[in-house]
Amino acid sequence: MSKIVFNNPHGRPVEVDEADTTIISDGPQGRVVAAQDPDTGSTMMRNLSTETYLPSDMPSEREEEQQYYDAMNSIEDIEPNPPKRPLFTWRNLRLQQAISGERAVKGAASKALGAPLLGSGAIKRFLAREMSVKNSIRETPQLMAMATVEDWVTYVENMRDNPIDMGAELSAGVSASQRIAVTKFVAEWEADPGHRALLQKALPGADANDLIARGQLVHALMVGRTPNPMAARGYGTFKYDKMFRLAFDIISTLPINMYNSYTLFNMPALEGEAAFREAVDRYVPLELGEVGMAIELRNKLAEYGPGYAQMAVADPSMSNEVYRLMQQIVNGYNIGDTSVVRSGLNALQDAPFYYMAAVSTDPKVFQASTSNEKGLVGVGGIGKKVFNDDDSLYYNGLIFLKDFPKDVVDPITGKLTKEAFSGNNSIANKSFEVVRGPFDTTVQGVLKFGTKKNNEMYAKGASIKSTMKRKDKVDAAADMAEALGNPGSQSKVESILVKEGGAAGLKPLMKAFPKGTSQVAAKNAIAKMPSVYQHKAGDYILKNPRGKPSGRGKFYTLQLHPKGQLSMKLKPTAASGQGDARHGGPPKGKDGSQSTWSKGLYKLLDEDIEKMNAKHRKNKKTRNDKFPKMGIMVSGGKLKKTNKWAPYRIKLPKSHFTVGRTPEGTQRIGLKANKATPALTKAWQNFTDEYGMFVRKDTKSTEFRFIPSKKAADQGAYFQRVRQQQKR
Repeated sequence: MSKIVFNNPHGRPVEVDEADTTIISDGPQGRVVAAQDPDTGSTMMRNLSTETYLPSDMPSEREEEQQYYDAMNSIEDIEPNPPKRPLFTWRNLRLQQAISGERAVKGAASKALGAPLLGSGAIKRFLAREMSVKNSIRETPQLMAMATVEDWVTYVENMRDNPIDMGAELSAGVSASQRIAVTKFVAEWEADPGHRALLQKALPGADANDLIARGQLVHALMVGRTPNPMAARGYGTFKYDKMFRLAFDIISTLPINMYNSYTLFNMPALEGEAAFREAVDRYVPLELGEVGMAIELRNKLAEYGPGYAQMAVADPSMSNEVYRLMQQIVNGYNIGDTSVVRSGLNALQDAPFYYMAAVSTDPKVFQASTSNEKGLVGVGGIGKKVFNDDDSLYYNGLIFLKDFPKDVVDPITGKLTKEAFSGNNSIANKSFEVVRGPFDTTVQGVLKFGTKKNNEMYAKGASIKSTMKRKDKVDAAADMAEALGNPGSQSKVESILVKEGGAAGLKPLMKAFPKGTSQVAAKNAIAKMPSVYQHKAGDYILKNPRGKPSGRGKFYTLQLHPKGQLSMKLKPTAASGQGDARHGGPPKGKDGSQSTWSKGLYKLLDEDIEKMNAKHRKNKKTRNDKFPKMGIMVSGGKLKKTNKWAPYRIKLPKSHFTVGRTPEGTQRIGLKANKATPALTKAWQNFTDEYGMFVRKDTKSTEFRFIPSKKAADQGAYFQRVRQQQKR
């Protein structure tokens, strides 16, 4: 009786008599039989069409021995196997574009047009199971994993003499995640000299020496111990200065644990729970300054919307990208994805945005009032009217005073306590110097407290000398009180300002005060005059009926030439023209038009402002315009060196333009994002191509004055033409 061999669930062969089996199916595909395992009682199945069983007429032991000897005697008639050869060499590690490019350069592609499909060399390689050197394995991970470290090293060494290979490797595309993988590998390699972290990831049976050798090659590629990229100059434009693709391909051949969506949860058992949590958890503890910046961005975006992005960076053209990045940071903070918050803040503060908020470096961002090592104390609750609405003196809502007693300030709110005007540390009738902030101790003025709250007096630009006696302080206070109490001084100051069209500093106004009045007293008296406005540059002008500087605050001024280089008419002083604004006039006749000199901006801005005013009149039901019309946008005169008309000043409305700060600290002017229509954007581009970039440089008579940048890369075509005309 024949027997059938089954395999039980444990893989052990079990012989069963054919009579004890059951036929499950019998068809063209073969006979499937089943039997019960006598040891485990489980059912075993076998397909007799593809598996053999022991038939009843199987050969005897003597016949098997004879068949064995017959086979051994016939071995000498069989040809020996060909010698073992590798499937590929280091040449197959080259990139396919380098192989194809080299063949095209050498003309191999054209020569091969008439060649047979399979030459003798190709037939030999086929018989020897050897890959053609014209094919690359870099796109086949299974074959690339078979490459030895000697193959990779040989390829890198031979690359020194082949600029085509070097150019291809430096230009090979890699994703951001691949670059991150290479960077993280190099950082871990340098931080772990013993390379224990890498060896812990090795697969069972992996050669540790081979693993370390591959890692050393990757590290050498990234730190510059490889072929010099300058040797490949002239073979195209490189994307990178390092061979990221080559390094990533070598890393992908390391015999280490690899994870995907199916095997990710093997990470806790192989590398520990901490590594797994780091991979799947989106929470990282933020620093105090990072939390402050995220909160500030949330508040600023809620208050200003997309316009805040344009105010916060130097280049207005990047405002849309900055706004999206700010939104990602705020959304990540709101849902607790702090890893996005940290990465977003790092990107926002790095090139090319260089965003910097006060809270990022302020240790007191969440403290109402504290004292630091410089002896400064922040005090809150002092109204802006005391400082003539000067917001620059406030830092996180606090005014910082030198040598101020700490005990009279509430540490929670930063406001003055009830004991501030009584007791040993009373500040009643005392003066303290005001500085810009906790990190800038430049004295801005002196703040004098009265006998109770809300009775302060501020002297801008004043200072307290450490050697000043108490009597001198009392005399100074009395002098200031006398100047303030003289009603004729204000009318005299106003008369001088009307006659002169403003005053460049304090000296022209001193004759409005009685003899013997000190400059500090006169300055403090003028600061209290509601009809007089002091410019940041130091000059004085009259306010208009609404309390704002007359003829100021609505436009930015671009000055193209120094005043002395032009021959211009001088207009009389008026409310709309004071100081340098009195010089020059608009172009006329053959000199061109304002639209021509402004490269089309004049007409576009005038039309857009009229639309904004019409909307304002309709919504507010008024006849008054909110935005000033352009009027004279371009003014100038004859340039002395060329005897041709040239623009002296070009004004731009603040409703459409804004000021940003570059990483070097200079301020530049640019188009607002919400006003950047296609027509205005094109006209502004033509304007900057013509005149270049402008940097801020104020004067006593002009606050927002911009002059052409001195950098060669920032200059436009206009100044090049002027220089050429001067040479003639």
